[in-house]
Amino acid sequence: MPFKPIVQPKCHRSGKTAYPAESTKIKINGVDCLFLNKNFTCCECGLKLTLATYKVSDFGDDEIFCAKCCPKQAPSQSAESIETDRTRKAAALSKDVGMVNEQMRGAEETVGKGAAGGTTVEIERSLKATALFQDVGIVNEQVRGADETVGKGSI
Repeated sequence: MPFKPIVQPKCHRSGKTAYPAESTKIKINGVDCLFLNKNFTCCECGLKLTLATYKVSDFGDDEIFCAKCCPKQAPSQSAESIETDRTRKAAALSKDVGMVNEQMRGAEETVGKGAAGGTTVEIERSLKATALFQDVGIVNEQVRGADETVGKGSI
């Protein structure tokens, strides 16, 4: 079996072998990268960086920068983005309003069913009034019926 040397990791910038004692390991876009300590500098201005001072670009570049040179995506304010934002907020608001309305009305499967079998004072009062109205109607019919049969004896 032939001898195969161990593959040593290489410096991300120079391509030279990067031994652990003389290199710095960081993650750029989810990939582990090794830099020789002498190459751990800003790719724009050459400023020596540390683990606390290096920055990675928002654009997915595989290089490191200092805070001053790091390219950033500038927030753009265009009429389209403002309109899109308004539309998104209106859609979220209408969804919330729909949910509140459903809570007030009750879901379709619970319409006509009491929440816990309890009734309110107003419901009880209206039920009593309905029953009283029906009783008065029966009494009136009985009285009228008695008036119609007056003088027509059954004897």
